[in-house]
Amino acid sequence: MSTRSSRRALAAALLAVVPALAVRAQDGDAQNGEVDWAAKVKAAIESPRYAIQRAASQQIARAGDPAVPAIRAYVAEHGKDRIPMLLADALASGEGDGEATRALLREWADDVEFFWRAQALTGLARRKSAADGERFAAALRDPSHLYRVAGAKGVHALATASGKPWDEARAVLADPDPRARVLFALHLWTTAREPAALPVLVAAIADDRAFLDDDWGRRYAVQAVAALAKVAGTDFGYRATEPLAANAEAIARFAAWAEVEVPPLRERDAVADLGGVEIRSCRHGDLFVRWTEGEVHFGLSREHRVTLGEDAWARIDARLDALGGGEARQVLGAVVCDFVQLTTREPVRLWKAAPGALPEPVCALLEVLAEEVAAAGKEDLAGALRTRLPQFRGTK
Repeated sequence: MSTRSSRRALAAALLAVVPALAVRAQDGDAQNGEVDWAAKVKAAIESPRYAIQRAASQQIARAGDPAVPAIRAYVAEHGKDRIPMLLADALASGEGDGEATRALLREWADDVEFFWRAQALTGLARRKSAADGERFAAALRDPSHLYRVAGAKGVHALATASGKPWDEARAVLADPDPRARVLFALHLWTTAREPAALPVLVAAIADDRAFLDDDWGRRYAVQAVAALAKVAGTDFGYRATEPLAANAEAIARFAAWAEVEVPPLRERDAVADLGGVEIRSCRHGDLFVRWTEGEVHFGLSREHRVTLGEDAWARIDARLDALGGGEARQVLGAVVCDFVQLTTREPVRLWKAAPGALPEPVCALLEVLAEEVAAAGKEDLAGALRTRLPQFRGTK
């Protein structure tokens, strides 16, 4: 090897070692109480570089209690909405622990307005403290599907740790929201190889439903295939880029391997939607609404349908016309977690707004839509829409 090549090899080796040495040095500083946790928290939240955010978040997570006062101080000055999911996930990972860490996670988990409360509850589930038993059980009835899943993880963790049945959490495997069913089943399978998860996961592979432009069925199918194939040793020829019918044989082979019934194929429907609104809310839960020439459909898979008359549609169309022109896609406010998204097909337009940023013309449209749904005798569905609007209404 030439001298130049040797120097390059040495430089490459040093570059590979330096990050590891830096992490060890940081950990050593933490053990010696020399870390500036305020600076670490600031880096985890404000650094423009993802690598620095991640490294700082992981160091905070490993430390646990010593870093908590700095997190609290930052929130006191800047507000809890500045906490990113990366830091919440890291703290929830369970690497660092202690009473201060658990107390912070409990505050976050109990705060219905905190974006990452489901992640905080998941962190408590990982710690398997019996003191959180009632908190986990109550979460099973929460409007947020992610929070219900986190609660089910906690119920399952406590039950298995004590050798007791986890029957209360099984309800999430039959949750009305298909996303909750799959997420909890993925958790059960990847962490405990729980056979009860298999029927849900195989059914997920056979689901190709969508909401407007969101192919949510295919997205969860890909995750289910990956989780099952890791144990089966094969994906049985499943191809995510192919239509659902082309994967029928792979689905049947997965079902035979898992020893469950072959699920029906849930194809995406051919209904021509003219528009719709998607609301994601950690506080009130998600809501999915779309409309066709004569009906308003509620739910990810059109669980509820409301027929409206011509006068009702005339009022709704007038509000749609009042939205005016502008850019085809508008993102309003800083979207972090919760958002409302309105989509129209003619013309093709999209408004996506953070809490407190939804323009008044869009609010007026959704209010009229709720009024007409209520007038059609579906006050419960109208109420679901009305309840979520105040969170997003702008100040102007």
